[in-house]
Amino acid sequence: MKLHTEKEQLLNLEYNTYRLRNLYWKDVGKFKELMDYLPYGYYLNNKENSQYEAMDAKLIGKGREIEILVEKGMEYLPEISNVELLRFLNNKIQNYYKQSIEKAGLSYLQQIRINGEMTDLHTTKYFLQGSIYLNMICFLPELGKLEGMAAKILRPLERKHHLLWKRYRLLSDSAREMIDMLSKGMDNKQIGGQLHLSTHTVKTHLKYIYEKLDVRTLAELIRIHQFIELAE
Repeated sequence: MKLHTEKEQLLNLEYNTYRLRNLYWKDVGKFKELMDYLPYGYYLNNKENSQYEAMDAKLIGKGREIEILVEKGMEYLPEISNVELLRFLNNKIQNYYKQSIEKAGLSYLQQIRINGEMTDLHTTKYFLQGSIYLNMICFLPELGKLEGMAAKILRPLERKHHLLWKRYRLLSDSAREMIDMLSKGMDNKQIGGQLHLSTHTVKTHLKYIYEKLDVRTLAELIRIHQFIELAE
């Protein structure tokens, strides 16, 4: 697939971060092995403090400022960042932490001085475990080249599936569980019994799901579910 726009490239970065987070859940060893080959930098942060839990060598090697950032923690960020943008991002990140949505990610742009020059970065953040979050970093000047390299390792998200994936990943765990039950042939009464809900409540939830994903038939809903689950 040829990526034509920066927006599509950034969405593929977000999509890859989502998949890599899921891989981490399943097999940490394979996650670390794959990250050695991917062009992105990544770090793990603990939302309860200002320290970095881990940061990969590719990111640290970008410049002395990053090395100091690892040593001093996030308290060093104001010294090398666009301060106004950083203040805005801090509020955005704190609101994201309060929502505690495991399936939803947070993407944002920031500016950090690296090797003496202000550099534009794109970060995608996803919940990992406990109070730990996975952060995937892409340097915008390198975006096209990096996405080309990543596409050789990870299957890119096709353009027609961009909006679909974004809608699906924002569904609650219970909504996704309902879809999974439908894909296994369960009816509304059986789903209600399994989730301790009335049939009317199940119908209400399913109506919301259909509207959220903009689908009209059960067959279409199941196809979407199968596609997303395979992509993960």
